[in-house]
Amino acid sequence: MFEEIEEQLKVTADRVAHLRKFLDVPKAQNRLTEIEGEMSQDNFWDNRNYAQNLSTSRRRSSAASSRS
Repeated sequence: MFEEIEEQLKVTADRVAHLRKFLDVPKAQNRLTEIEGEMSQDNFWDNRNYAQNLSTSRRRSSAASSRS
């Protein structure tokens, strides 16, 4: 039984590693940091359309980076 669980954990770890590579989690985390830096600027909402698009990008990057 222990061997079966151990094998399942190995398979799961391999799948997670593959998904991290496929989703490029580190890139999403870096992009999230960049976006949050822009969003912290005092004039962030001066260009409302850009701000809204960046906010959408932030949500996407946040979702991808939280999968790590």
